[in-house]
Amino acid sequence: AVLASIATGVFAWGATLQTSLQGVLAVYAVSPMLAGGLIWLVVPRSVHEEEEGQARSAPEHTYGIQDQLRGMWGIVQRSDVWLLAFVVFAAYTLYVGIYDLPAFVEKGYDKSKTYTATLGTVRDWMRPIGAIGAGLIADRFNGAKTLISLFALLILTFLSLYSLPAVPSAVGIVWVQVLVVGLAVFALRGVYFAMLEELNIPVSLTGFTVGFVSFVGFIPDLYMHLLSGYLVAYFEGVMGYHVYFAFLAVISVVGMASAAIILRQQQNAP
Repeated sequence: AVLASIATGVFAWGATLQTSLQGVLAVYAVSPMLAGGLIWLVVPRSVHEEEEGQARSAPEHTYGIQDQLRGMWGIVQRSDVWLLAFVVFAAYTLYVGIYDLPAFVEKGYDKSKTYTATLGTVRDWMRPIGAIGAGLIADRFNGAKTLISLFALLILTFLSLYSLPAVPSAVGIVWVQVLVVGLAVFALRGVYFAMLEELNIPVSLTGFTVGFVSFVGFIPDLYMHLLSGYLVAYFEGVMGYHVYFAFLAVISVVGMASAAIILRQQQNAP
């Protein structure tokens, strides 16, 4: 969010579109180098040396490769792990989808790129608020219940985006919708992997489970941008975005149903 704020300021400062884009590219090119330099200077070497010493002095693990493979196969066969993968799939689809909201506002409400970049930056500032807030709620209540509530909120919000007319007087409502969607989506990303504890995944198989769930859950990266581009090009005006929002509402239903089944399994567990 901080980096997006800086990039938005640089974009607005540019005299032409070309110089603005060059400035944004410079921000995103320089920031990783600065981060690497800070890590090199700030992180003490003694921490790494201590960790290496502890690793060398730790007793050998007796968990054999056959036991590991048997445990991995058991994880793949668990229905609750697949349901969690569907939850992540839905949440990540929505995460990718919300990055088309500024383009929707630019085309549907005839706003400038600086205006929509500001909208996108405000959306990104919902990241810490949503993630931390959802984490606190999940700790107090239940992760599955939190997921169900967030998906339900997203269903209503995307349906409202689908039905909202593209008239100048409605742009204020779009701001509210973007803030709600940003909060809910980033809250989902802050909660779904915390469900591993509720699913009682063995510590020795946590890494594999995260990898398997991520493999299934992050598949939307392969097609979401192509889908949005196709819909926007195929339909006239903003109808492509409206169809896209309807699709995101359906995906939210999939995520909510998966979380609801997980909750039912938890309640029926002995």
